[in-house]
This record gives sequence, structure tokens and C-alpha cells, in this order.
Amino acid sequence: MDLTTKRALLDSIAYWMMRNNATEAERGDVEAEIARRLERMPQLASVADKVLQELLERSGVLRQPQHGIIDFIHRTFLEYMAARAAIDADDLGLLVDKAREDSWRETIVFAAGHARGRTRDRLIRDLLKRSFSLFNRRRIAEDVTAACCLETTAADLDADLLKKLKERAKGLFPPKDVEHARLLAPAAALDPTLLEGHTAEDAIAACIRCAAAVGGKDMLRVIETYANQPGRKVLTELLAAWTAFDEDEYGQRVIRRCSHSELADLRLASLDDDSLRCLHLLVLKEVHGRSLEDLGRALKRFVNNRHLDISYAWDDTPARSAAFSTLISRMMTSKKRSRRRSQTTTVLDAARIAAIPSLRSLDIGDYEPGVLTAISGLPNLQELDCSPLESDDLAVLANSRTLSDLTLWGWSRRSRGMTGATVDLRPLAQCPALRALNLRHFGDNVPVLLPVGAPLQRLDLTFCPPGVFDQLQHLSSLLDLRIFSNHFPRSGLDLTSHAQLRNLDLIADTASLLCLPSSLVVLRLSHLKGLLLTGSGNFQDLEDLTLSSVTPFDGLQALLDAPRLKSLHIDTSTEKNLGPILAKIRHRPGVTVHTFK
Repeated sequence: MDLTTKRALLDSIAYWMMRNNATEAERGDVEAEIARRLERMPQLASVADKVLQELLERSGVLRQPQHGIIDFIHRTFLEYMAARAAIDADDLGLLVDKAREDSWRETIVFAAGHARGRTRDRLIRDLLKRSFSLFNRRRIAEDVTAACCLETTAADLDADLLKKLKERAKGLFPPKDVEHARLLAPAAALDPTLLEGHTAEDAIAACIRCAAAVGGKDMLRVIETYANQPGRKVLTELLAAWTAFDEDEYGQRVIRRCSHSELADLRLASLDDDSLRCLHLLVLKEVHGRSLEDLGRALKRFVNNRHLDISYAWDDTPARSAAFSTLISRMMTSKKRSRRRSQTTTVLDAARIAAIPSLRSLDIGDYEPGVLTAISGLPNLQELDCSPLESDDLAVLANSRTLSDLTLWGWSRRSRGMTGATVDLRPLAQCPALRALNLRHFGDNVPVLLPVGAPLQRLDLTFCPPGVFDQLQHLSSLLDLRIFSNHFPRSGLDLTSHAQLRNLDLIADTASLLCLPSSLVVLRLSHLKGLLLTGSGNFQDLEDLTLSSVTPFDGLQALLDAPRLKSLHIDTSTEKNLGPILAKIRHRPGVTVHTFK
């Protein structure tokens, strides 16, 4: 086949696929289309399957990505060749009818470029005729398609038609609202000045949305002209557009110039570099959901406490990768938030986090391999909250010189699936600054080895396997212990060796023997049944006692008789269960009884 024949066949295939709204087709259907075309090519003595095979091997634009399926290597080839076939077939009416469909826009623009002389003038003239439609969106889509033809026809078009085409494009702007902004993006890309010079808040917000959808240096310049404009809608769009441009350049040229904009009483133009990077990350990870108030609160937590939490994002749609347009629509709607979804911290996120050296507290939730290594160099990181650790991650944390508070989740907050294998935390004993460890939701069947010998002062065990209780005796430096468990050890829990323990919070459905040290100052017991309480003294240091949903148990009187007891907190059910026992304590001087529901 010569080049002209190949081109004609490829054009025919592309046009057939466009007319059938197909981006790929079965091989047999493509061969049938080629066979119909061959009937008009008597000079080509070949069969359809051999012709198709030659096109696959030698055309460079057609391929077979999987057995029996044919497509073009890029949609642009499909649109370009289909447009050429439409012009060759003089199917101008079909092109005009398809002007309202986004999927045909590029094909029509290419067709306007392929057409010549009167054919081009006739196509543009028909596109400029407004069709009758009850739907304004369809009419706008037709006008956008016509305006986009400026790209391929401006150099060779009737002067009067060219003038009308430019007027039609100019009349589309500014976008009426942010919903129309996406439709007008192709027209705005041809002439960015159409987005400039508007004053109404809704128009400015829509122009920023449109510019962000197009992207590029010219559109950044457009957005920069609106950086100093007041208004909630404008600020929402300015922040959301950040993700469409270079982070640092946009921050300096746009966010730094938002002199009239505030989040939670924080002036954006006055933010320090770390706070500006934090704000970009919050916008990028959609932590704020739809609300500028949520975004402001998250930013203020960083400014005041250097705390950053990107483990969750507010959403009212199924968890997925949000498109730019859905990000804004969620921010602008007034509907109540329905849920939040967990998200994964990526290595790219970690690179951005690592550029915030003043960060002290970080919650990353689920994360990709390599994230902890990327943030390990943060010089001031003291608190970290994340999902299960791998052995390599433990080595990274064990070498941290600043980490003092670590929270680990035993399941993945994305999959809600247990990790299964033994979690060996013993390397953390080498972490010199570690003083607080919080283990949450490791379940009953995931063995956990605590960092025995570590100088921990606070330990939080929430829904952890019973095996961890036997290891507590090796953590004698504890000052604060919290246990929330469905399975209290059958043999009981002996804490008398913890002579420094000051605070104990114990929540369990069932209990047995509980041996407490006399050093306790604050004690909270909740949901305990069948408890037998003993101690290594008379609880002479106990000052604050909380009893919630408990029934009478042996040893209760020893707690109530603690000589330094100042506050007793009881819920209504406990008050009912322990009524006679509590009567005496209510009249004891120096003791205040607080009742709660």
C-alpha cells in the first residue's frame, strides 16, 4: 500500500470509530469496516485481515493492545484522522450537530483546520448559528466549540466570519459561575485576556477556576491579578487552584499577595515559610473538605502548635482520587459533611513534609514505603501518629534523636485489615527520647512485643492482645498507664512493681484480680465487673477517683478511704449501684463528688 491508501484507510477507521463513540473496537469489526472501504479500492487486491495487519505493523498509529482489540495509540490521532475523513465526506451537517458534545470538540476543531476556502467558511457559518435548545448548557457548549475553531482557522477565514467568531468567544466571558468555567476552559486557553479585568465576586471565582483548569504561565498571570481581591468564593478558588501550578511560584505570586484574605484570623500574606508549605499540603490532601473554617482550624493548629494531620480528608463521596472540579464543589457546597475517609501519605507528600523543619507533631495515617525515611531528618519532630510499622521503619525511628511520643495503629486505616504478623517493637528501646507509646487496635491475634527496657513514662494500650499485659512488669518507669481492652487477663493484672505510676485509666468489660501500687494519684475505672482489688498500701497518694459503669467490688472501700482523696467522679449508673456505699463519702470533709451521665 502506498501512503495515500494507508491514510485513506486509517481515516476511514477513525471516522467510523468516532461515529460509534468508540475509542477501541474488536478486530473483526475493524476488518469489516476495512472490507467495506476496499470495495471502493479496486486497485488494492488484498483481503481485510492482511490490510489490517499491515496497518498494525507499519502505520505507527494503530495498535492491538490486547488480543482481538484495536485502538489508536493516542486519541489525538483518532480525532485528527476522523476530522479529515469528515471533511473529505463533506459531512459538515454531522459536525455541526455534534458541536454540543465535548467528545467531538477536538475533532470539529481539527475539521475546521482541514477544510479550505468555502468549505471552511460554510462550516464556521453553520457553527455560529445558534441551534434551538431548552438547555443553556448545550448552547454554551456549541459556542465554546465554535470559539475553539479560532485556533485552526484564524489565518485563513473570511474576515466577517472571523470578526463574528471572535465576538462570540468574547461574549462567553466571564463564566456565569464555576460550573460553566470548565466548559469555557478550551476557549480561554486561546485568549487568556478574556479572563482578566472582571470585578464581581462570582465572575472572579469562575475565572480563577477556568484559569486553573487550563494551567500554564499565562493562566498563572491571570490568577495573580485577582490575588488581592476580597471575598470567600474568591479565596476558595485561589486556594484550590494552588494544586494546578508550581507550589513555590504560586505561593509567592498569589498566596503571598492575598493581603485581604484570612483563615481563622491568620493573614495569608503574613504566614511564615513553613506555615505556607503546610497550607499547601492541607489543600493538596483535601484535609479541609468543603470548609474554609476546617482549613483555617487545621492551619491554626500548625501555627500555634506545629501540628499537622493529613491522615484523613472530609468527603461525602466514595473514597477516590478527587478531580480538580470536585474538590471545589465540595468546598463551596453548604451541605453537611457526612463522613471522612482515610488516605495514604505518599513519598511525594513526605518530600513536602520534610521541607517543614519546624514541624513538631505529625499524623500521617497509612503511608507508602519510604515515607518515614524521607521525614526522618526533621530536626524538631517529637510526636508521630501512623499505621503499622515494618522492620525497616523501626530502624529509622530507633535512630531518631527527637521523637518522644509515638502512636501506632495495628490495622491499616485504609483497608481495615489486620496486619497478622508479629509486631516487634523492641528496637524502639534504642530511641533515646521516646517517653510515650500509644498502641491502638492491634486485635486479639496479632502478637505485640513491647520495647522492654525503654524509659517510657506513658503507655496507652487500646484494644491490644492480652499478651502485652505480661510485659508491663519490664516497663517500671511508667508514670501514666491507660488500658482499654475487651479481654482483661484471666490471671489478673499486677502493677505493684510500678512504684512510680501516678495515673491509671482502666476500661474493660470484665476483670479479675487487680493489684495496684500505692503511688497512684489519679485512678479511673470503667465498665469493670467481677473485680477484686488489692494494693501495696492504703492508696495514701490517691487524690482523684473516677468510677463509671461499675458494680460493687472487693477493695472499693479502700479507695474511698484514701486519706488524700479530693475528687470523686461517678456516673448515674454507678451512683445507683453503689448508693449505700457512697452515702458516707458524700459527707466527708474535703471530698467533692461529681455526678455525670
